[in-house]
Parts: sequence; C-alpha cells; structure tokens
Amino acid sequence: MHEPGMPVMITIDGQEYPIRFSLRTLKTLQKDHGISLMRGGAADLIDPEKLAIVLYHGLHEANPQITEDWVLDHVDTASLLGMIPHLGAAISGRRSSDFPNVQTPGGSGTGLTPGQSDDTTSILVNGRSGV
Repeated sequence: MHEPGMPVMITIDGQEYPIRFSLRTLKTLQKDHGISLMRGGAADLIDPEKLAIVLYHGLHEANPQITEDWVLDHVDTASLLGMIPHLGAAISGRRSSDFPNVQTPGGSGTGLTPGQSDDTTSILVNGRSGV
C-alpha cells in the first residue's frame, strides 16, 4: 500500500524501482519542460517524449544512475500497462487500488472484468433483435 510522501514501486525490466514526484520534481517538470502534473497535465503522458521526461524525473531522485536515455531504452508498452496505476499513485499521492479502471496485463482493456455484465445488457434485447 502506498504511504503519502513515500515512493511508489514500479517494475521495469523485471526490477522494482522507487518513483516519487516531490515538489522540486514537479517544479522542474513545469519550469524546464512545460509539464504540469498538478493542472491536469496527465494528458501529456500520452506523448512518449513527455512520458519519458516525467518517468526520468520521478525515478532519478532515488536512482541517480538512471538517465533519460535509460528510460527510453528500458520502458516499453508492456511495462507501461503494469506501471500506470502505480504512476498515477505516485503523481496523485493516492493508492494504486484507487484506480480501478486501469487495465492491468491480461485484462480486457475496458477496465471491466471479462465476461457479460448485467449493467451493459439491455432489457430490450430479445431473440428477434437485429431482424
């Protein structure tokens, strides 16, 4: 469970790394890169270049050996899927479990559990629907 103010652990290449966004890190991201995670800047995380910058700055504080090039070379889409809820927790200070609709590896991609959902089945559907 994530403790506020403590780093969150993310997995890259099968190894766990602490990631944290201190006020200094947030200031650097905003001042040097125009990325404000405090003002809904999470949309910037769709851009691979900005995502690499955010990951680098969040990782670098506790892992000074990590470079931006290292992040570009070692983070791939498979590792991103597993780290998204943890990254959200590190940015927001909330627990990873507070992000229930984030897909995890092996999930359906919808944020829902696999299979039929009673909430999405219309009562108007019958055997003659679509005829």
